Amino acid sequence: MRIRKTLGTVRASVEAPLELRRLGAAVASADWDSVILVAGMRRAGNHAVIGWLANAYEHVSAPLDYSRSLLIGVSESGVTAHLNDIPVNERNQRRRRNGLRSQRELLLALDAPSRLILSVEDVTRRQLDRERLFSGRIDARIHVSRSVLNLLASRLALIERSRQGPDLGLLPMDQALLDRIADDMNTAPAGWVEIDFDRWSTGEPGYRAAVLEQLDLSVD
Repeated sequence: MRIRKTLGTVRASVEAPLELRRLGAAVASADWDSVILVAGMRRAGNHAVIGWLANAYEHVSAPLDYSRSLLIGVSESGVTAHLNDIPVNERNQRRRRNGLRSQRELLLALDAPSRLILSVEDVTRRQLDRERLFSGRIDARIHVSRSVLNLLASRLALIERSRQGPDLGLLPMDQALLDRIADDMNTAPAGWVEIDFDRWSTGEPGYRAAVLEQLDLSVD
């Protein structure tokens, strides 16, 4: 029993990176006009920013459609696709492996969108750069940050509503999270466009226009 359990753990740790490589290959195989990577901690405002970016790229205000699956959103035009919350740091190896496989299958089933937004959460920029995840074709790297107080308060509000205690599955409130937040606060890897969600969401004059300019966009 102990040997079988150990072999199962080893197999899971090996297969999860394999599924990541397969997803990366699926991303690289399509003839995209652009590939955008968005990273940030959960509840940092990633999805609001992703919707805003999709509107800016498409020059129209229209939400991405996630009716096919929460794992992938597609614009009404079919031009922009969002591969949602790629499970890089997933604790449950089986769930991560199944999620990556599902995302790859959904991506391959799309009717050839030309723009792809990839999003990862609770992963630091340093980790993404070090492991070179999806590094084969990324045209823009965007990091969404938020004040630590607002980030933790948002997580706590969801945890309280869930009535599942402080260790809510995808929203852990542990030392590992604080270490990742600190790492992103104390390092500024080259090649990333930083979006401060607190400044973005309050409509600070000129802030959104300045961010869009860094991305060669203009429509807010």
